[in-house]
Amino acid sequence: MAKKSGPNWMLLITIFIFLLSVGVVAYKLLESSSSVNCEFNGDEIKVGDSVGENNKKCVCTSEGLLVCEEGAISDTVSESTFLTENLSFSYKFQNTLVSETPSFSNVKTVDVSQSEKKLKVVIEREVWCSEDNEAPDQTAYYQIEDNSLQLFTLTAFEVGTYTKNCLVSNTFEFSNLDILVDENFKITYMGEDGSSNILNTCVYNGILYGGNDTFSSQKQGELCSCNNNSVECE
Repeated sequence: MAKKSGPNWMLLITIFIFLLSVGVVAYKLLESSSSVNCEFNGDEIKVGDSVGENNKKCVCTSEGLLVCEEGAISDTVSESTFLTENLSFSYKFQNTLVSETPSFSNVKTVDVSQSEKKLKVVIEREVWCSEDNEAPDQTAYYQIEDNSLQLFTLTAFEVGTYTKNCLVSNTFEFSNLDILVDENFKITYMGEDGSSNILNTCVYNGILYGGNDTFSSQKQGELCSCNNNSVECE
């Protein structure tokens, strides 16, 4: 008696998983290609562009969120001086903190490195995070004034969602930055509470170094380090 053949379930399952994978990939590609621009008063705002709202500066983030700062913009500063061009910004949750309330003026310089027209600045600061240890959405912009580079961030805090004090890292990466770096050059982070924080950096022989960096002196046999914005050689 001949054996009755049935469907090859393993083959059918394999084909189903393959088609499902193709569908997921196609969806992700479609999702990534779709616009993540923001909407403001019926107008479309491109990622990185800024608008004014009730004397506050709002920036369109890469997630399609229009994030506004808490502090008002000074009337003496032109809106066009705030820049996002040539800036790549990222943020990351580090850890929770014991204190219940963030100290927004508590900013630590983690790393500063320079190569040709590229500049990388990493800081750590306190913000509100969620109970799931997720950092809130953040974006950044900058301003160049005389011999200084001023860094700004905007953080979106949803009331009731972000309730834990935590530490986050912010990474600012600049390309083709046209700025004069000399012994008087400073990098300042302007806190969202209005505080001004001069980052721990030094300039030696035309090169920018971060705090605690060690480098060769122009004098043979000496090593230099950057401590509290001053170069010390021995």
